[in-house]
Amino acid sequence: MSSNHHILRLTAVLRVAPADRPSFDQMYRELQAGAAAEGADKVLVYEHYFKDAASNECLLHEVFADEAAFTAHLALLAPIAAKYPLPLELVKYELCGQVSAETLAMLTAAYGEKFTHYGFQV
Repeated sequence: MSSNHHILRLTAVLRVAPADRPSFDQMYRELQAGAAAEGADKVLVYEHYFKDAASNECLLHEVFADEAAFTAHLALLAPIAAKYPLPLELVKYELCGQVSAETLAMLTAAYGEKFTHYGFQV
């Protein structure tokens, strides 16, 4: 079994207003293209799921090779997301894997009590 101590796994749940779904879907397509351009060796998984076609609840499942790939991804997606000022409701944001104190502080400041970090791997 290969070591995956540096891999980061992100799971988040957010809600999108039904009227905003078309704009959200367009934004996601742009974000997905950006993630693909980063390289399959950096962004290992980049998936978003809705419960069904009419659902407003979206599950984000993203896996990054390491913290550098994760933080680079955040920087690259910011300008794309800024083009779509959608009123998204974040339900939860969970990150699994070891990250620096700086990254933890940034995520805690951004997401508050909706952010949970799972940093201890058995």
